[in-house]
Amino acid sequence: MIGRFCTLMRRVRAAFLLLTAAGLGLPGGAAAWAAVEVTVEPDPLVVGETGQYQVTSDSGTPEIAALPAVPGLQWLGGPQTSSSVQIINLQVTRQATATWLFTVEKAGRYVIPAIPVTVGGKAEQLPERVVQVVTDPDAAAAGPPAGADEAGADATAGAPFFLRLFPGVPVGPDAAVYVGQELPLEIRLYARSGAVRNISYPELAVEGAVLREDPALNPKNPKFLPPREQGVTVEGHPYQMVTFRCFLTPIAAGTLKGQVAANAQVVVADRRQPRRRGPSPFDDGFFNDFFNQGRVVPRQATAALPALTVKPLPPSPAGSQPLNAVGRFTVKLAATPAAARVGEPVTVTLTLEGQGGLDGLKPPVLTPANFRVYDPEVKKERRGNTAAATVTWVLVPLDTAATLPPLAFNSFDPGTGRYAVHSFTPKLTVAPAAAGTTAAGRGLVADTAPTPTATLAGQPAARPAAAGAAEDILYIKDAPGPQVCRPLWRNHLAASTALAGAGLAAWGALTLLARRRERLLGDRGGRRRAEAARQERRLFRELREAAPETRAALIRDQLVPYLAAMLGLPPGASMNDVANRVEAQAPELAAVLRQAEAGAYRPGGGAITDIAPALAAIRRLLLAVLLPALALTGLTAAATPGPAAPTAAPSWAAAGAAYGRGDLDSAKRLYQALAPAAGAESAARFYNLGNCACRQGRLGEALADYEHARRLAPRDSDILENLNFVRRKLGLPPQGGTETPRDLLARLRDTLRPDEWALLAAGLVAAAGLAAGLRRWRSLSPWPAWGWAAPVLLACLLAGWSQLEERYQAGAEAVVIADGLTPRRLPSAAAEPAPLRWHEGDTLALMETRDGWRRLRGPDGEAWLPQDAVRPVW
Repeated sequence: MIGRFCTLMRRVRAAFLLLTAAGLGLPGGAAAWAAVEVTVEPDPLVVGETGQYQVTSDSGTPEIAALPAVPGLQWLGGPQTSSSVQIINLQVTRQATATWLFTVEKAGRYVIPAIPVTVGGKAEQLPERVVQVVTDPDAAAAGPPAGADEAGADATAGAPFFLRLFPGVPVGPDAAVYVGQELPLEIRLYARSGAVRNISYPELAVEGAVLREDPALNPKNPKFLPPREQGVTVEGHPYQMVTFRCFLTPIAAGTLKGQVAANAQVVVADRRQPRRRGPSPFDDGFFNDFFNQGRVVPRQATAALPALTVKPLPPSPAGSQPLNAVGRFTVKLAATPAAARVGEPVTVTLTLEGQGGLDGLKPPVLTPANFRVYDPEVKKERRGNTAAATVTWVLVPLDTAATLPPLAFNSFDPGTGRYAVHSFTPKLTVAPAAAGTTAAGRGLVADTAPTPTATLAGQPAARPAAAGAAEDILYIKDAPGPQVCRPLWRNHLAASTALAGAGLAAWGALTLLARRRERLLGDRGGRRRAEAARQERRLFRELREAAPETRAALIRDQLVPYLAAMLGLPPGASMNDVANRVEAQAPELAAVLRQAEAGAYRPGGGAITDIAPALAAIRRLLLAVLLPALALTGLTAAATPGPAAPTAAPSWAAAGAAYGRGDLDSAKRLYQALAPAAGAESAARFYNLGNCACRQGRLGEALADYEHARRLAPRDSDILENLNFVRRKLGLPPQGGTETPRDLLARLRDTLRPDEWALLAAGLVAAAGLAAGLRRWRSLSPWPAWGWAAPVLLACLLAGWSQLEERYQAGAEAVVIADGLTPRRLPSAAAEPAPLRWHEGDTLALMETRDGWRRLRGPDGEAWLPQDAVRPVW
C-alpha cells in the first residue's frame, strides 16, 4: 500500500513539472492573454510629487518609442522595468511592467493622450489618461481646490505653504519712491500647522535696488531682521505665520521689479496605501513615516513685488550743503566749548538721527576763516529701525577774530518730496591766547591735543625748555632707534647662519659619535679596547706609585693585557709578542717589557726604577696607532653686518626742536637729511616724517610714511595708532583688526619681518638639530624631533615668503598723495580721462613708471597718474 502511494506521488510530481515547464516555455503561459493595462499613480497628484506612468502586460515588456509632449508636464526619464511570475492552480502567469516618471509645474488637470506601444513584437494603442494635480494633500479625496481652473491656476486659500508681501510704502499707479530711499518690506510665510517643515529664509531677486545688510542685528542672515513666528487662522485653516523684515534701497530711476521666493518641505500622505475609515489608537507618526505612509516633498512659494516707480532726487537747494541723506531725520549741531582761547581746540559735532538710509552720507565741507580745521571723522550706527550718524570736526582758532559762520545743510524727505533745510548759528567766543604762547609755523598759534580721540600715541618730542611751550598733537621720536638693512636678507644673516649651522653640526657630531659607540660595542676588539681604556688611569697610577721590585709583576699581569687589547693583539699575548709589536714605534717600551720578562726568571733582576719613559711611550704609541690625525676644518659665516645704530646726533635734536616750535618745513627737511648710510633705514625717521606731513594736512604723504615705518618696525604700537588715525581721517577702515580668522592669521604673520621669520626658522633648526642629536646619542630615533619642528619651520618660511610677495615687494604698492586728480588712459596730460575715481590715501598696485607718469591698477581698472602724485610704499 505504501509503495503504491509513493508511486502515485512521483507521477503527480512529474506531471506538475511537465505542466510548469510547458507553461514557462510558452509565450505568456498556457493561460496567457494579451492584456495591456495603464495606471497613473498617485491619483490625484500633489504639486511637488513625482508621478508614475505604468504600463503592464503579460505578453512581453512594453516599449514606447517616444513619449508625448504635454504642456505643464515634464517627463523625468525611464523606463524602469520589472517582471513577475505567478503559479496559481497550475496556471502560470508572467507580467512585465514599464514605468516612466514625470512631474508637473502647478495644480490643474492634465491629459496624457493615447500612446502607441509595442508588446511582444505587436503594436497596440494605450488609452488616454487624465492626471488631476492639487495643491493641498488633504484635499486629494475631494478633487481640485476652489479656484483651480483648466489652466492650472492655484489659489492660496487652503494651500499648505504660501507667502504674501506687505511693502512699507503705498503702492499703486500713482505711487512713487526716490533713489536712495530706504523701503521696508515685510514677507509673511504661511505654513499649514503640522504639514510643513524646514522653512528657509526668503530669497529676493530685485532689479535696480540693493538689500541692506546688518550682521549685528541677525548674524544668521544679515539681510533680514530676526524672524517672528505666531499662529494665525486664514479662511478657517490653522497656519503658522513666519514674518521676515528687510529694507530695499533703489539705486537707479525707473521701475522697481522683483520676485520673492521661499522653500519648504510639505508632508504628503501616501495615498497608494489603503485608507482607513477612521483614526486608530495604534497610529504613530514615526512608524507611519517609516513605513511610507507619509512623504516629504519640496515646495516653493513665490510672489512678485508690486511695481513701483523710482524717481531721481530733485536738484539740491542753493545756500545749503547736501548731506546725501534720504529720509526723515532730526539734525543737530553743537560746538564745544562755547568759549575758547586762541590755540585751544574746539569740537564741532553734527548729529543725524531718524528713519531712512545713511549709507551715502557725505560729510559737509567746513572751512571757516581764521581756523585750522582737521578732517572730519564719521561714525554710523543703527539702533533697531533708527539710523544715526555723527560727523565731528576739530578746529583750532588762530586769532580772536575767529568765529563760526551760519551753517545750513539739507536732507531729502521722501514723504513730502522736498528737501529739508537745517540751519544753525553756532556760538563761539575766542579769547586771546594764554601768556607765553606765541605764533609759530604757518600762522599756527598752538597745536594742542584737541580730544582724546584725536590724540596720537608716541614718545615725547625734544622741546625747548622755555616756559609755556605748546603741546603737540603728534608726538615725535627723539632717537633714530635700530636700523634695518635693505635688502632684508642682510639683517641677522650672521646669527641665522650660525644658529642653523650649529644645529646641523650638533646633529651630525652626535650622530657620528653614537655610530662610533655602536660600532665599538658591536666589535669584540672594540669592547676590549673600551674596557681597557676605562682601566688606563688606574693602571698608570699604580705603575708610578709601585716599588721598583713590584713593577715587573704589574707589567706582566696588567700592563701587557692592556697593551694587547689596545693594539688589537689576541687575548693571552705574551710580553714578548707585545714587545715585538711595539719595537719599531716605542723601543723604550719594548726594553721595559723585556726587562720585566727577564725578571720573572731571574729573582731580583726585574727591578724597574724609572717607569715614566715607558708610560710616555705608551701615550705616543696610542696616538700614532689608534688616533690618526684629523683635519679639522671650521666654517666661518661671513655675514654682512648691518650698520650700527648711530647715537642721537645733534641733528636729531635740531629737527625735534624745529618740530616743537611748529616749523614743520624745517623739521621735515632736517629729518629727510638724516637718512643713514646707504642700504639702512630708520622706522623712527619715517614715523616723524609722517607726523610732519599729517600736521601740514598732507594726509596721503603721512599715510605712505606710516606704512613704510610699519614695515620697518611692525610691532611698534605708536606707528599703528597714528596710521589708523590718518586712515580714519581719510575715510578708510583701520588696520590691525581681527574680525575674521584670515585677519588673525595676517596679523600674526605681520608681527615679524621676513628676515625675522628667517632668524626664527634658524633658531628652530638649531633646537631641532640639538634635540635630534641628543635622541640619537640616547639610541632613540631622531626623526620625531624633526617631525615636530618641520611644520613650524614650514610655517615660518611660508610666512616670510608670503610677506616678500605682498607687503615687502619693492615697487608693488603705492599711495595716492594728492586729491582731485584725473586718471588718464595714457601717460600724458592731453590723454583721454579714464572713468575712474581715485582719492587721496588710496593704495593701488604700481605697474610701471614712464616719462614722469605711473601706471596704477585698482579694483575698478588701470590708469595713469603723474609721478609726483603717487608715493611707493616700499
